[in-house]
Formats: sequence, structure tokens, C-alpha cells
Amino acid sequence: MMAQGNVPEKLSAVIQDIFGEAGRLSTCLPGYEYREGQCLMAEAVRLAINQKQHLMAEAGTGTGKSLAYLIPAILSEQQLVVSTVTKNLQEQLYFKDVPFIQKQLGLNFKACNLKGRANYLCWRRYHYFLQQPFFDFSDDAKLFNKVMLWVSDTKTGDRAELDFLPDNYSSWSAITSSADTCIGRKCRYRQECYFEKMKQKARNSDVIIINHHLFFADLAIKMRAQYSGMLPPIELLVLDEAHEIEDVATNYFGLRFSLWQVHRLYLDTRKELALVERTQEPIADDSLAQRVDEQARLFFNLFRAKKYREKFRLQKRAWSQNLDLAYTDLEKAIRKLIRSLQKLNQKSDEMENLITRWQKVSQEAETITALDRDDLVYWVESTARNVILAAAPIELASELSVEVFQKIPSVIMTSATLSTNQNFDFFKGRVGLAACREIIVESPFDFKKQAVLFIPRRAPDPRHSSFDEFVINAVKKTLTLTQGKAFVLFTSRRRMENTYEVLASMLPFQSFLQGEKPKHLLIQMFREDIDSVLFATSSFWHGVDVVGPSLSCVIIDKIPFSVPDEPVIEARIEFIKNRGGNAFIDFMVPSAIITLKQGIGRLIRSRTDIGVIALLDRRFIHSSYAHLFQQSMPPLTVTTDEQVLQQVALSIQQK
Repeated sequence: MMAQGNVPEKLSAVIQDIFGEAGRLSTCLPGYEYREGQCLMAEAVRLAINQKQHLMAEAGTGTGKSLAYLIPAILSEQQLVVSTVTKNLQEQLYFKDVPFIQKQLGLNFKACNLKGRANYLCWRRYHYFLQQPFFDFSDDAKLFNKVMLWVSDTKTGDRAELDFLPDNYSSWSAITSSADTCIGRKCRYRQECYFEKMKQKARNSDVIIINHHLFFADLAIKMRAQYSGMLPPIELLVLDEAHEIEDVATNYFGLRFSLWQVHRLYLDTRKELALVERTQEPIADDSLAQRVDEQARLFFNLFRAKKYREKFRLQKRAWSQNLDLAYTDLEKAIRKLIRSLQKLNQKSDEMENLITRWQKVSQEAETITALDRDDLVYWVESTARNVILAAAPIELASELSVEVFQKIPSVIMTSATLSTNQNFDFFKGRVGLAACREIIVESPFDFKKQAVLFIPRRAPDPRHSSFDEFVINAVKKTLTLTQGKAFVLFTSRRRMENTYEVLASMLPFQSFLQGEKPKHLLIQMFREDIDSVLFATSSFWHGVDVVGPSLSCVIIDKIPFSVPDEPVIEARIEFIKNRGGNAFIDFMVPSAIITLKQGIGRLIRSRTDIGVIALLDRRFIHSSYAHLFQQSMPPLTVTTDEQVLQQVALSIQQK
């Protein structure tokens, strides 16, 4: 069956004219192949937009979903906002798909690629930083010389132009702005502001391309009524890679209070007070700010002293008297500092902003440390340089229902992985969507012929102590058969690093490890070295497209169940249980199905690809819930026969 759900009975003339076998795409797209699923999806998008409905569209790999939603949405002549999961996918839409539609189909429209505020240079903070530069490392200062040359030449202020700048370059945060540090209309550089120029361009554009992080950051700001937000009112929204939206929204609908947040605010305050002293104002004194910084270290270090794991749940019963006393001292120090700053005779715009930031930190800290809201889950994250106290909604369904689906007339949600057991019930429940049009479009690829899913017969239970050693041996054996050409995808960073450490020197081909280099560079190197192997975790399970023989094998260590004691997951499990549900079947299994479909989807990216997926987890075929996974996967050939694995591996080598 090509498609199921609310499948259009026939194609409209406009969709037939563009997507049909003799349509306009067939004459302008090199190597064009007619895809019935693409036609059906495009028609479903057209109908949903015309009838002001929401649409859920699962489009199998190779459907061509980007054009299937972009073209009918653009033809509707409504301002369109497209949100996808990463900036890389954003740029693919903007630099590849949009120009193709404009040129080849002759559609005249304006498009804008809008990123979050932190991606753009802030003139005010840049000049402010130059007055008293501060660098964490000497290498940061050397890199900043290159940044200064770029500043004198850039037309966009977009950090993406700085291809030499590491992702973790700490000084960038000092020369860009956030919703907290921006002073808005008071800023003397407002007319030159790169972000304001992009916002204005977005308002005047017919198509605005963003990412999920920007969409939910903007939504959270509007919900908290801080200001009007970055995006204009939305009439038509496409959420591409929509399976990610619950996780992204969770990050932005919550609160955070951290050691680094307080320390950065302290440094900004100290710098501004030093400038105040130059004006000879007698009460300017940074000792109160220093006191706040010291009290913050005492408070946050109590969480490190308990020797907890890096991330753990924070609950009222675990809030000790020492924590209470330390937090009280910190809060008193912050209030005293705020009063002192408010008494300054002459307050610059920067100082007014600092006062507002300190007040916000105090309010959010009070909300988090109260630990008294049943609708929130609280936790602590600890790293070498930072300790974070965080809170987030346990369930987002009601908020997303009100703020997204009730306020936006038409929302198109699409991904290759939205359904479980051939329906959208799980996903709709998670995001609070009651009624909508639905369509599932199968991939045009012949998975039965192109791919085999191999499950080792003698795989131990992943919870058994012998599993790690089994994974190492199974990975080595499989890679030897396929002669590399593989992604090895892990559900655990520890297991990934351990397996890589043991095997990298043994394998006769190049091995790459996630984190050693930027993601886009690793993918490029992997593509170019056909026999290489990439060891990776969660971020490589989706949004990675490698066509051809370079990726002929995907090895997955185990079914990607969420970690049940991860704070947010644990709270959601409790929420479901308290309402009489079965958290494992109702939540854990469907979540794992969607993630596993993403991992499996890395293998077959064209009609000529062939390969093997080795899932080292017998529970896929030997468990009470195995049928739920099997019914939700693409129509693969599933086998436990090693001879079949060897035959496919031989075909890979001969190709």
C-alpha cells in the first residue's frame, strides 16, 4: 500500500501539473523519478492549508517531502514559516530547495533564513567587550584577532561565516546578545543591529525558515509576555522533523539557574562598576557583586560535594538544611546587590539591564528552589565547570495544544518517523493534538530487496554484565564482513567510547569518533573515505544523509529505550502510572520505536543503496512487545541467520 490515512481520492490539477509523471518537475529535475507518495503528500498539504486544518504526514525515506510541503504551501500565497530540527537542515532548505523552486518553477517569492539571536554579532556588546576584554584561555585571545578582522568585513554578522571558530568558543557569548542582555529600543546600535535587520527581513518575507530551537524560544518568550517575540504572527507553519518537538519544547518551557549564569552576570557587573568608578560616583563598589559570586560557589558546590552522578532528580525530601542555609545567604547577597545598584545616581542603559537580569535570576532561582510545583520536574546537572539547577514541565500537551494548535490555523507536521504501529495516536497524545488530517506515505525504496535487518541469535540481554564485551566482538565481526562502510550507533556514550578504544587500532580502516571533530566535518570525511567507520551516539541517529557505498552498514547496539531514571523521563513515567496507565507500553516502547526507526533510516537513502542493519538486541524478536516494534518498522527482511549476513556483506564488497 503506497499510503494510508486521509489519502486524497484524486490529485488537483495544480498538483498533477507539478508533481505528475509528465509534470513540471519531470522536465527540470535531473534524474527525476515519479513518486506517487510525493504527489499524495503534496495534495494532502494543499487540502489541509485550504481547509485551515492541521496535518500529520509521515513520509518514508526518498519521498521528497521537502518539495511536497514547500510547493503547495508557497502556492497558497500565505506567509509560511518552516521550522526544522537543525541549522544544517535549515540551510539545506534555504540554499538548495528554495532557489530550485524559484528558478525552475518560476515562483516569485521572498525567503529568509532566520536564526536565533545568539548567532549574530551584537554591536553594543562587542564594543563593550573591547573596553575590558576577558579571555578564559590564551588561544581564545589569538582567535579573537581573527574575529575582529571578520567584524570589519561582515555584512550579516552571522557566526556561520566564522568556519575557523570552535563550537565551544566562550568569548562569542560576550559579543552576542540574548533576550536577557538585549536592551531593545534603548540601544544606540539598533539601526545597525544584524538581528533586527534579519527580523525585519523575516517580516517582509513570504517564506521564513527557522529551526525548532528558535520557534520554541520565541513561543516561550511570548507566553511569558516579555515582549512581542522574534517571529510575526503565524498563519501557516510547517514542523519538519516534527518527532523532535517535544524534547526541544521541554528545554524552552522550563527554567535554569546555574553557577556559570551567576558568574557571567558577576563579571558583567564588575566591568560596568569599573566604568562607573571612572565617573567618580562614590557608592560604586564591586565587593557586593564579588560576595554574590562567592556565595554562589558555596551553594552550587554543595551539589558536587554529595558526589552524585552528573544528572540527578532534585526533590523536596532531599533538600538539606545546609542547602537551605547556603541558598538563603546567596539570595540575601543578590537582593543586597540589587538594592545597591538601584541606588546609583547615574545608571547607564547597561546598568539598568544588569539590574533587570539580577532580578530575573533571583525570581527564577526562587521558583526552582521552592520545589513546590507538581507540574514541574526538578533536577541538577553537574559538569567540570558548571552546576545547573533546572525545572521543566512534566507534560507539554496542554501548553502545545493552546499555544500552537489552537492559535495557528494550519500546522503541517512531517517526518519519516511519526507513527507507531501504523497510527499517530502516541505522537498526537504527547503534543496535545486532538483532531487533524493524517497520511502515511511509504518510501519508494524496496527495503525487502535493498536491506536486511540482522539480529544475533546469541546476544545476551543488554542489562547483563557480558553485553559490553559481546557488543565489541559483534561490531568487530560485522565490520570485518562488510569491510567497514558503517555507522556504529550507540545508546550510551560510555559504551561508544569503550568500543572505539578497543577496536580503533585493530580495524584495518579509518575509524572516526563523534566529538573528535565538528559533526559536518566528520560526515564529510566519512563520505570521502569509502571504507571508513563512524562511532556515534544520539545526534547521528537522525538528520544525517549519506548516499552510496560509503554507508552500507548500520550497527545499533540495542533498542534505544529512554533511561528510566533520567529526571524528565522518570517524572513522565510517574505521571502516567499515577493516572492508571502502563508507562512502559504507553510511553517507553513508542518513544523507542520512533528513535529506532530514525537509526534504521540512515541506511537506505537511494534506490541503488544496499546494506545491512545489525541490531545487537534479541528483544526485537524475543520479547512480549516485539510485535510492536516489528509492525512499526519499514518492510525489511529480518533474519538471525549469519549466512544471510555474510551474503549481504559479500554483495556490499562487490558493489
